[in-house]
Amino acid sequence: MSNATVPYGEFAQILGEGLALVLSQKRGGRQLYIPRLDRLSQSSPVVAVMGMEAAEKLAASRLGGSDVVVPIGPGKRGRIWQLRDQGWTQARIAEEMRCHVRTVQNILAGNRPRGVEAPPEPPEPPLLALMAKPYAM
Repeated sequence: MSNATVPYGEFAQILGEGLALVLSQKRGGRQLYIPRLDRLSQSSPVVAVMGMEAAEKLAASRLGGSDVVVPIGPGKRGRIWQLRDQGWTQARIAEEMRCHVRTVQNILAGNRPRGVEAPPEPPEPPLLALMAKPYAM
């Protein structure tokens, strides 16, 4: 398996929900090499990200020996939408969330996650306010 996109649920099954969310927050949307169990060492990048115990779980799974694109968990998607609602640019969001700009674009092109409400529309100004012209003195 090379450059495979793995569903978030599979990471949650292998690592447990808490560690899958941590991995998603640290590396979501980016590629990570997971060595086979016999090639795993303290210097492996996956160990630096997750620790040896979690890295061993990943290496022993079908993901061992492959480059995977770490999925973006539910929390990261919501945060991307919130930052966009605050007026952040896609480049600035990608920098903040430590992912690629294309990842941000793809998330924002999809549906808004449940639990992340759109900001309220500003109220319409009264009709008289639109008709009033400022007077020059």
